[in-house]
Amino acid sequence: MFLIHNLFKIPLLPLVIFLPFTEPVKAIILWILLIIFSYAAAAIIYRIPQYGKFILYMR
Repeated sequence: MFLIHNLFKIPLLPLVIFLPFTEPVKAIILWILLIIFSYAAAAIIYRIPQYGKFILYMR
């Protein structure tokens, strides 16, 4: 799961930095976006036949 977070953190971080909010609000926005995108990516990867569980290290 942490590898999935990093795929989205790098492109989203510059976008969130330039928002006109305070730093704690930016951190919360980034956290929510990372959860949404990571969950969506994990759900898509999980649906890959035969390899989804292997990629996500699920039993």
